[in-house]
Amino acid sequence: MKKNDKITVITCAAAFALNVALFSVKLYVGLCANSISIYSDAVNNMFDSLSGLAAFICFAALLSSSSEGTRAIIKKAEQFFSFVMSVNYLAVMVCPFIVDLFRHVFGTHSDRFPFFFNAVLVLAVAVVTLLRRDSFTLGLDGSYYRN
Repeated sequence: MKKNDKITVITCAAAFALNVALFSVKLYVGLCANSISIYSDAVNNMFDSLSGLAAFICFAALLSSSSEGTRAIIKKAEQFFSFVMSVNYLAVMVCPFIVDLFRHVFGTHSDRFPFFFNAVLVLAVAVVTLLRRDSFTLGLDGSYYRN
């Protein structure tokens, strides 16, 4: 195992442990405060922990492979996962401000507006994905899938 691989394994294990600790604290506080929002956030952290564990297991299984092609895919997947997580955290922090901005622009105070707004965004991403379906993800071309 290379030095970078060991660092990645340690980082994944530490992130999993911290997420489980965060889940435990939020669950305790949510149950003590009888707060459904804190409790649901704890459940969200639990699912984050489980998905992180699944990713860690897959990463460890791929890491045991010694082929260069597999290692290249691991690096691309690692970069993609980092990008997705950073966009996810950014979206969680920025989303309320964006929704409020568009709510003000459209002059609505409906409680349903965030759901409709997100539905329109998802539809737009689905259309873009449909239009670009012939391009390949993570830089892999058609020859990779033919083997």
